[in-house]
Amino acid sequence: MGNLNVTDGKISVDVTVTNTGSAAGKDVVELYYRPPYENGGIEKESVNLIAFDKTDLLQPGESQTLTLTFSEEDMASFDTYGTESYVLEAGDYEISLRTDSHTVIDQKVFKIGSDIVLYTMSQMCVLRI
Repeated sequence: MGNLNVTDGKISVDVTVTNTGSAAGKDVVELYYRPPYENGGIEKESVNLIAFDKTDLLQPGESQTLTLTFSEEDMASFDTYGTESYVLEAGDYEISLRTDSHTVIDQKVFKIGSDIVLYTMSQMCVLRI
């Protein structure tokens, strides 16, 4: 997994997949994140799929580089009991390349310096007459 590249609120990472087997095949590249969590804070899932892509058919020994991209705000959590809004909390977000939700291949850390309130309930509601 390459470095995390951040541009205009988008995070991208390049992942190179090489077919090390003896037959042609495809693979799915899965990128997950683990948000910071503290007891009594905003409830969150511990591991979240954030981006994925599938390789082309790769012959034995052949490689392909995929670029996976997602928005920083996609890692926000809804604060039900506090601000009643989506919040990107301060802390370390582990961005990891995995074969499934349990098996880590590589990981990087993305830091958020302070809480960012993204959307309140009133901003999300649309009135229809």
